[in-house]
Amino acid sequence: MSYSTTYKDDIYVEKNTITGTNGNLKLDGTLYTDTISQATTNGVLLNNFKLTGSLGGVPTIGSANAVNVLAVGTNGQILTADSTNPTNGVSWKNLMPEVAVIYETHTTGTAPSDTIVSGSWVTRTLTTLTSSNSTHITLASNTITLATGTYLIDGSCPAGSIIAADKSYPIFHKARLQNTTAVTTALVGTAEYANGTYTRSLIRGIVTTTANTNFQLQHFVTLQGGTGTASFGEATSAASTNEVYSTVTITKIA
Repeated sequence: MSYSTTYKDDIYVEKNTITGTNGNLKLDGTLYTDTISQATTNGVLLNNFKLTGSLGGVPTIGSANAVNVLAVGTNGQILTADSTNPTNGVSWKNLMPEVAVIYETHTTGTAPSDTIVSGSWVTRTLTTLTSSNSTHITLASNTITLATGTYLIDGSCPAGSIIAADKSYPIFHKARLQNTTAVTTALVGTAEYANGTYTRSLIRGIVTTTANTNFQLQHFVTLQGGTGTASFGEATSAASTNEVYSTVTITKIA
């Protein structure tokens, strides 16, 4: 049906489609139908608009001037403008960002399981992922996988030199987040120095992925003078608590 005038009364169209093709479809009453479409660029003017039927979602008007139905989101989501979704013009987004905390943890009294190789990058062990709402961030075999999106990443890796026979030897160290899918360095940590103590190399930055991408936390240590002993962490042996060493916090921001 095609109209170029304004209809003041309610219109009922059951199990059918009403289409405007030759001009504006203008309704000041209530329209009861399953589908409305407008084939011209004049648009659809709807006052007191109402859709009934088995909609199963939220009515939207997309770039083609058609009334569409966006599927119902999940609890806690909100509607936001989305230029990548021309059909609806909006998408459901989580009100709270996805956050995952990943770390290396062992039972009390257990030191880190990784061994320093002076002058080489060593993949740090990551044992645990905790999150209440993350579906885009996973962990398996020391490898973090990020689905398509943009992420703010914070990492922290300890390393230090050990005093032995009343002597200690200095070390230099830094961490990185390595993209093992593309074999490129995504983020570089701070350069640190330690002598008879422990310091942490800190990583902070933004990473964007366009497909599922794998990352590892890696650590580089050099022993000065070629002698001495270094470690990726010391156990405290505190009762009833685990030992925690390297940590990574990932927040999905887009």
